[in-house]
Amino acid sequence: PSSEDPPSSEAQTFTISWVNYDDAPLETDYNVPYGVTPTYDGDTPTRPEDDNYTYSWNGWFPEVVAATDDATYKATYIPIEKEPAIEVEDFIYADNIEGIVLVGYYGSEDIVVIPEAVDDVPLIAIERLAFFNNKAVREITIPDSVVSIGERAFHNCDNLETLNFGNGLKRIGKSAFVGCLSLETINLPEGVTVIEDNVFSYCPNLVTISIPNSIEEVGREIINFSPSVLVSTH
Repeated sequence: PSSEDPPSSEAQTFTISWVNYDDAPLETDYNVPYGVTPTYDGDTPTRPEDDNYTYSWNGWFPEVVAATDDATYKATYIPIEKEPAIEVEDFIYADNIEGIVLVGYYGSEDIVVIPEAVDDVPLIAIERLAFFNNKAVREITIPDSVVSIGERAFHNCDNLETLNFGNGLKRIGKSAFVGCLSLETINLPEGVTVIEDNVFSYCPNLVTISIPNSIEEVGREIINFSPSVLVSTH
């Protein structure tokens, strides 16, 4: 063929864009060959909850197919209606299929013992931002019933000095204790399996973290900008 002939379809490449529900870009793949099915390589997309719903990831629209042209795929989600809030003293809870979750604390006590159950239903999780920016609390006791601590649950609890973890804890979410300026010692209980990214970052007075042998997954930079910390295992 002459140099002026158009390239065959097999020689063409395309640009594939991946966007979130609000069209915010997530990833762009360039030079995807003709006939190759593109893949999204980023973290699973998320959609923030609102007053009425949380959102569960549900794949891409339209369905991802082999590249024959430039294409854009948008993240889709299933809305899950929130249960009504349950307020008991200074705690705010929500009910889910497996148990009660703690979604907020608005008290001013310096020593907080989180209840193990509400109306005999076990508390299983401390949710995202539950204690965010609380400046009063100095000591927290987490019950044995809690298996997970959500993302940024204790973010910027500047005066939090002491954490008493329950023995049922399995997972600590991203940045759960980021910016806890007064923390000095962390002793995670045996049974914890996952510590996500940046959990104890920006804790400048943190001196020691003891991590159990049950750990299976440790995220990135869990002690970023916590310059003096010594990590040990038990």
